[in-house]
Amino acid sequence: MKYLKFFEGVKENTQMGITTEEVKECFYDLTDEGWIVNVRFAKKLSNAKLDKEKGGMIMDLLPYLEIKIHKGHVNRFTHSRMIQLELSEVYKECISKLNGRLDEHDLVVVNNPKYNSHTGQIEQLPNGGFQIYILIYRKSDENYIK
Repeated sequence: MKYLKFFEGVKENTQMGITTEEVKECFYDLTDEGWIVNVRFAKKLSNAKLDKEKGGMIMDLLPYLEIKIHKGHVNRFTHSRMIQLELSEVYKECISKLNGRLDEHDLVVVNNPKYNSHTGQIEQLPNGGFQIYILIYRKSDENYIK
């Protein structure tokens, strides 16, 4: 099972053109201040069709990157503290670095209207804490996201 995950991860890296390490590099200043930055590849189902000839389903999956920024003790940070982080100069520098890197690879940050935030999305966790949640898609997939 480990091998399948490894090969799947390599394939996803080539589809997006960027690695998780490249994205994490943009947030080094935040990690130095104690923030935890998690980056992972994922896929979203955009379309599913029944294939009668082969007897299965054909699924169109959109690859995306997911970034979560939080502290180790997430329940200590309120919504207003996360907004303060978003408005800080350190965070703005990190986002500008990220946007520069994304432009090189034709990627874009997608804002979800479900979250009301400035540069990312502040998400409430089940334990009562908050985190910043950022989604990155390919520019070519932008029409399928809405």
